[in-house]
Amino acid sequence: MPERRFSIVTQNGINGFLAVKCLSLFFAFISFWLIGDIQQCNSILWASSERAVFGIELNRSVAEMVNEIEKGSRKFLLEEVNPHLNRYGENSFLEDGTPVIRINPLTGRTLSTIVHEIFHVKMTLDGFHVFAFRKEPPENIVFMKWISSNLYDVILHWIIYPEMRSLGVEPSTLERKTLISSIEAGQFENLDDTFQRESLILNLFRVRLVVNDSDLTKVTTEWYKKRGWVEHIQVADEMANLVVLSNPKTPAETVETFLRCINVLFKNKATFEIEMCSSRLLGSVKQNFFVIKKVEWRRGNRGQ
Repeated sequence: MPERRFSIVTQNGINGFLAVKCLSLFFAFISFWLIGDIQQCNSILWASSERAVFGIELNRSVAEMVNEIEKGSRKFLLEEVNPHLNRYGENSFLEDGTPVIRINPLTGRTLSTIVHEIFHVKMTLDGFHVFAFRKEPPENIVFMKWISSNLYDVILHWIIYPEMRSLGVEPSTLERKTLISSIEAGQFENLDDTFQRESLILNLFRVRLVVNDSDLTKVTTEWYKKRGWVEHIQVADEMANLVVLSNPKTPAETVETFLRCINVLFKNKATFEIEMCSSRLLGSVKQNFFVIKKVEWRRGNRGQ
């Protein structure tokens, strides 16, 4: 029988909620033991109480999404708190198929972060690919994590952010604040030194696709022009238009769009190909993944 696991929540006023939640879970567990079906168990759980994750109350639509995740994985959602996490939140599946959402309790205990991660978990269950990479050579890890976060994830966000907004959750608030701070400071923080040109292009690419603020987009473009980053604007626009015109909806379309974008980004420097598209079984969850292969860098171009 699956075990329900919760993060430790210390905010005032949550204890009473947990007491009610535990009572609901007790009856849900009894139902599961008698019926032997997690879908029936979840039905009773949903009927008896509202749903909260990390102590944050979810609206009905998001709560139903969590319910679908638990039905699809046949495991309860595991909530983990990690104060050392270097991002607001992340998600994964354990080897037995348990869906996991982790947050940094100092920065990630927000409705936007939690709903964001729920959407990513649901996308994995729906067959969208996880960006995988080989661990050799060591520098490959750094590059692949960087390109995954700044290019592939942005395309995924272009797909899910409108859905989040339709549910009353604004997903780009933190990105907007970071962008405004960078413009005011006159520079981007933590800009990748090796791929500075590509980093500047990807920052504007992100603005074009996921920051829902036309005025801020115009201000950012003007800032780029003043800094002399005209070529960066052209490439970012080409990539953003490619995503919009391709309008990826399926897992295969999303991977294909990513591959086209990365080859535009590194045009005249390198060419990338899909090395592998496969899947692995985690419990009852089929997780699709893809690996890209980097063709040799053209002489004299790396990092310029």
